[in-house]
Amino acid sequence: MGDLKVKLDFFIIGAAKSGTTWLSENLSKHPDLFIPKEKELGYFCERNYLYPFQSNPLYLGNNERFESYFPRAVSGQLLGEGTTSYLWDSKAPENIFRHNKKAKLIAILRNPIERLISHYRYWLHLGIIPKRNILDVIKERPEMLEMGKYSVQLKRYLDLFPTDQLLVLLYDDLMLDDQQVLLSAEEFLGVQQYFPEGITQIVNSSRQARFWFLNRSISKVKIWVRNKGIDYDHISYVSKKIGLGSPLQRLMQINSVNAEAKQLLDIASLERLYEYYSEDILFLEKKLMRDLSSWIPSA
Repeated sequence: MGDLKVKLDFFIIGAAKSGTTWLSENLSKHPDLFIPKEKELGYFCERNYLYPFQSNPLYLGNNERFESYFPRAVSGQLLGEGTTSYLWDSKAPENIFRHNKKAKLIAILRNPIERLISHYRYWLHLGIIPKRNILDVIKERPEMLEMGKYSVQLKRYLDLFPTDQLLVLLYDDLMLDDQQVLLSAEEFLGVQQYFPEGITQIVNSSRQARFWFLNRSISKVKIWVRNKGIDYDHISYVSKKIGLGSPLQRLMQINSVNAEAKQLLDIASLERLYEYYSEDILFLEKKLMRDLSSWIPSA
C-alpha cells in the first residue's frame, strides 16, 4: 500500500444500498473532483460485500490496477473513490489512515432495517443467496446485520480521524432534497457549488431476476473461478478496458426487471430488528442531533 503512486483526498465509505452510487456519480461530474467511473474498487478493505463467500481478492493488492483508474485526473483535482465496504470492514479505517491521515470521509446512512431488506433483495437478484426467507438468510449471513451497526463502524474511524474529517449524510434527506445533499458534500470537500445539468437520478433501485436460476448459476461460476485461483476480476477489468464490458454482468442485466414491492417481514420481526439496532440509532440521533423516530417500524 505504501508504494501507491496516487494519493486519494477523499473516500465515500458507505453504507451499502444507501445512495453512495448516486453521490459518487454526481460528484464525479464536478470539475474540481475526480472519481473513477468504476465503483467499489475495494483496495483498502479485507472483506467486501461483493465477495460474500470469499476474501476480497483486491485487498491491498495489484497497485497498478488501482492506479490505472486515475490517470485522466488533471492537476488541481481532488481524487476520491467510493467503496461501501470501507464502512463495514474493520481493517479499512486503519489502511485509509495510513494512506492519508488528512483524507476526508463521507458516509450516507439509511434506516438499518430498510438497508438490510434492500441488501437481501440485491443479493437475491444476483443469485448470491438461495431463494429463502429473509430471516433464514440472515441467520446464515450475519454480516448482513453487521452492516447496519453504524455506531461500531463510525467509532473505528473516529478513533483515528478528527471529527471534522467525517461527514455523515442521511438517505432520508437524499429522498427529500438531493440538491442539498450534494451541496453539503461539496462544501465538506471544500469545492465550489456545482450542480451538474440534470442531476443523476437515484440509482441502484431494487431489481429482481426474471430467471433466478440463471443469475444463481453465474454467481456460482464466479465463485468457482476465484476458488481455482483464477483472477476473474482481472479478466473483467481487461474486458472493460478494451470496450467489451463484463459479459456476465451484461447477461445479469438482461435478466433483470424491477422488483415487485412486497412486504418481506411482519411487524413483530421488524420490531425485533429495531430493538437490535436501537443503540446504534440512538448513537446517530445524538451525533447528528436528529430525530430518527421515523425509523421505528409501524404496522
